[in-house]
Amino acid sequence: MRNFLLILVTGLAPLTSYAVVADKFTCSIELKDFATKLSTKQDKDFFIARLPLAASPSPDVRMTAGKAFDNLTFNVGKGEYNATVNFFYKHALRMDEHGVPVEARQLTCVAPYGTYCDKSEGEGPFLCNSAALMCMDSDKPFDPEKGWSPTPLSGDTPAFNDKAIAATSQNIKDENGHTVGQLNVDCRFKGTFQ
Repeated sequence: MRNFLLILVTGLAPLTSYAVVADKFTCSIELKDFATKLSTKQDKDFFIARLPLAASPSPDVRMTAGKAFDNLTFNVGKGEYNATVNFFYKHALRMDEHGVPVEARQLTCVAPYGTYCDKSEGEGPFLCNSAALMCMDSDKPFDPEKGWSPTPLSGDTPAFNDKAIAATSQNIKDENGHTVGQLNVDCRFKGTFQ
């Protein structure tokens, strides 16, 4: 998989006028069942390329985005949990009249989606319930009210602001609205590669 990603990133470089940047993260995804006290946990490394976006709020702003997702399934006999973690971020880079980068912003979203399907009735179809966290995006990254988080520059590239990543927990409920389990996600920034 690592070789495939490097080929993909290398193959994209000639198509853009920007240096391709990739960020590495390790995400821990944990599902817990409250009735049985059982849990499962998966740690996964992500290498995410920052790809240029065509849309820009103004001519002096360059935008990039990176995204990844992962799934985890946990069967506890009477039911099954499914978790999907969507990890998404954008960088905006403002340049002065000479094309020199002067300011950067970052939008970060770690959005888990958890599902519980009750299988206690035997053969399907099964009743399932889901819960999701969503993130708000703004098309004005430098707006003081609705803008994104400031992030430092590393040369002419926005540095990844790891303070923008927070661990998230989400309760998962059954079809009757009772809390039956929990989804925990914790992503850690490991470095930027150019």
